Amino acid sequence: MEKEEPQTEYLSVKEACDLLKVSSRTLERWRQVGMPYIQVTKRGRVLFDKEEILSWLKYFKYPFKERIEEIKNFKF
Repeated sequence: MEKEEPQTEYLSVKEACDLLKVSSRTLERWRQVGMPYIQVTKRGRVLFDKEEILSWLKYFKYPFKERIEEIKNFKF
């Protein structure tokens, strides 16, 4: 019997902001420095894999500003 893989939970910008308790501007800045996301339309709609963003944030705990170069170069 094959094992079922867990279903990926994708979040909208609003859902990600609510989960992380940050503004959409903060989320946008985090995207610019490497937070993983998926662009799903040419107009720019994005989704976030919940587990990936939580892992990203766990790795890059504050102080965020002092680790900006490390964050920019992070590879999953």
